[in-house]
This record gives sequence, C-alpha cells and structure tokens, in this order.
Amino acid sequence: MPKQLTCRICGKPRQLGQLKCQKCSQKQFAKRQRELVKKQKKKEQKENNPRRLKLHCDSLWRENIKHNYPACVICGKTDINIHHIISRANKAVRWYRGNGIALCALHHTFGTKSAHQDPLWFREIMIGLRGKSWEKDLMLESNKTWPKDFEKVKKYLNWEIDSYNL
Repeated sequence: MPKQLTCRICGKPRQLGQLKCQKCSQKQFAKRQRELVKKQKKKEQKENNPRRLKLHCDSLWRENIKHNYPACVICGKTDINIHHIISRANKAVRWYRGNGIALCALHHTFGTKSAHQDPLWFREIMIGLRGKSWEKDLMLESNKTWPKDFEKVKKYLNWEIDSYNL
C-alpha cells in the first residue's frame, strides 16, 4: 500500500506533486499578498515623507540656482555656495528661484563683507544686480502663505530644469 502524502505544515493529506495541502497553500498565498501590500504601503509612505520631499525640493532648487549662476556673482569664483536671500524658514520663498544666488565661501559666510556678516551691504549688492523691482517682488512673494504642496514645488522646479535642456 502506497504511503499517504501529508502536508508539511499541518500534517493533513495532500495531493501528489504538492508539499502542502490546499488550505495551507491558500493561507500562505494570502499571507504573501498581505506582506506585499504592506511593503508597497511602506514604500509609498517613505516616498511621501515630508522631510524627504523637503530635501528633494531643496536639491532641485539648488540645481536651478547653480544653472543660472555658475560662478560667484560678486567675484566670479566657480567654487560656489547657494545662498537664500530671505531665510529658508520662510517657506513661501524657500524654493522661489528669485530668492537664490551663487556666492563663493568668502562672500557667503567667511568674509567681513559677506551675505551673513554684513546683510545691509549684501542687500545693496543685490539691488545693484537685480534692481529695486526685484526686491519689491521678493517681498511680496515672501508675504504669501505657502500651500504646503510639495508636488507643486517639484513641478515648478522640474519645469525649470527641463526648460534648460531645450
């Protein structure tokens, strides 16, 4: 008499060519499906994490500014830092392209005549470069409320990058 085949998990009879009974196979398949759904949800949460989105928008903004200003606007050095004219804390203009400028380390932070050390001097330099109307526009933008929509920011910044590649 042939030996009866049993399930490796529950010990109940199984069919020839299978390692598990149909009930255990279905349970294991359902468990795998739940794990896949859970993994997908975790991936979506990771992608939509506000901190991650903020960092991504920051890097896109930086690329935009570097493309517009490949060298320090004051001395022409090519080793540059990107400077926010109005603080990054103001989200209304944090990723606004008119709020960024390329500066060398000396004119950004370290020199006595730098954007961080002497903001009044830097304001005058910027008005000389971009004009009084630019300052007025930037102030108006900074007083708007930010809609808290990272997707709009990414579209705006990606559009800027794509338009450079024409």
